[in-house]
Amino acid sequence: MFVSQKKDKSDDAAAEADDQTVLPTSSPLERKSSFRVRELIKRAKPGRKAASSPAGTSDERNDDGQCNHRDKSTVAFQTTDCSQQRQGDDNIDNDKMKEKTSSNRDKSLLPVRLGGDKRQKKAVITKFSKDPHEAIEMTIQDIPEPVSADHVVIKVTASTVSLFDCLIRKGVSYEMVDLPVTPGMDVVGNIIKCGEHVHTFRVGDRVAALVLFGGNARYVNVLASNLVQVPRSCDAAETACMVSTYMTAYQALRLVTGEHFSLAGKRILITGGVDAVGQALVQLCQRAGASEVYATAPMMRHKYVQGVLGAHPLSPNPEEWPETIVKGRMHAVFDGTSQAPYHALTNDGTLVSLGESALMNQQSTPGLLGAPVSAYWARMKGNILPNTKVYDLWDSFMSNKDAFKMDFEILLHLLKKRFIKPHIAKRISLNEVAESHASLERENPRGVIVCLPWKKSSTKGARAAKDVSKC
Repeated sequence: MFVSQKKDKSDDAAAEADDQTVLPTSSPLERKSSFRVRELIKRAKPGRKAASSPAGTSDERNDDGQCNHRDKSTVAFQTTDCSQQRQGDDNIDNDKMKEKTSSNRDKSLLPVRLGGDKRQKKAVITKFSKDPHEAIEMTIQDIPEPVSADHVVIKVTASTVSLFDCLIRKGVSYEMVDLPVTPGMDVVGNIIKCGEHVHTFRVGDRVAALVLFGGNARYVNVLASNLVQVPRSCDAAETACMVSTYMTAYQALRLVTGEHFSLAGKRILITGGVDAVGQALVQLCQRAGASEVYATAPMMRHKYVQGVLGAHPLSPNPEEWPETIVKGRMHAVFDGTSQAPYHALTNDGTLVSLGESALMNQQSTPGLLGAPVSAYWARMKGNILPNTKVYDLWDSFMSNKDAFKMDFEILLHLLKKRFIKPHIAKRISLNEVAESHASLERENPRGVIVCLPWKKSSTKGARAAKDVSKC
């Protein structure tokens, strides 16, 4: 266990006071011994005593030891079954009921009907193309079975549409892709089927996962070792924003701050500040105590950057930046647009290149290995130049899954405490995935585009889904 079961009132008061601190310390090599991480776990993980549970709820899931089997290298969040919670609604005071109603408005927090839907529906990229309407089709199939004994089938309640999906469709990503493929790399949902070797999860568990492909569907196969338990109190759409968008921002920021995770007194520049990752970076930098945060954005979005994000807007063109404000004055630059503005750094400043998002500004013609040669050259320069670091989400996940999961659970804690709040541009149906690809490339949506696969389509004239179950 990370913390003792026993605690007195002074401990509770200390925990409440520590809630006002900025982002937690979480060094990859010292996570288990980190005081702040243990304090986060202490505040986020419900106790096992009946007195600590909401009135009317059952502690059967605690007594079953749902989280006891979890890998000790990750934080285990206990969840409460919604059906049990509803049985005790009469005992919950009105204030709690109002809070629950206002914070959990989407249907993803209700119990999911497992096995009641007999068809799979998903978006499929059938060919590489700049035109998403030409490349993406809707298909209908039978509900899949686990592809191996170590996989589970998830009924998806929320996924995202991201720049990475657009790169896959255009054939300019770093990943080698065989078509057809279903886009969507963030998945939140409930397990409906488990492979015979899966013992750490069970049918009905609410989970999240990072996947390269497959998210924009009603059902998806995921390796069980890639899953993280998700509390039922977390909104599905907001949780999907944590998986890749906020994780990229969080881990990229940690490349600059190290284990202390403080930007106190620092000036920060974010290129691509109105992209989904850029907005997440603005929030996290502010939470980490940065004295000033600058974000590049088109002129039409400057009021949004200043009024909503609380950052100082700059032109996307580095030549238009005021030298008295920018030149040699930034302690860190997060480069999401491949502009490499080294002139903005202080002598000991750091530039972090954000990998995939920068590819959208590269030549869009596929190279020999998918991504353009210029993109590989930009990444190589980032790995050899001084004061420069390159962050890649998938590489980070594959190199240390346990660290990735713990960082994700820290983000979930910050989300539950409302220390961070993702900006969701819109919530779409599966039939709107192609149009959302076009929207991402045509403009900068004000936040993350979330796909709700069970949402009814609002798009008129959408192409009918193709039934390939008998093909």
